[in-house]
Amino acid sequence: MQEYYNPNQSMLELVFAPAEEWISRSDSEIIDATMKELATLFPDEISADQSKAKILKYHVVKTPR
Repeated sequence: MQEYYNPNQSMLELVFAPAEEWISRSDSEIIDATMKELATLFPDEISADQSKAKILKYHVVKTPR
């Protein structure tokens, strides 16, 4: 994974499952909810308003069953 290497940044991948209630929501709604949950789990590193860790790029993949 050399192409992702950056000593000053981190990459995080997440999976929501089951996610039937999320499939119709917008990407921004999903990212906002994700940041709120991560802020609850990691309050020293992440805040929902991104005043700590910042999202530089994201991609939401939805795979309905």
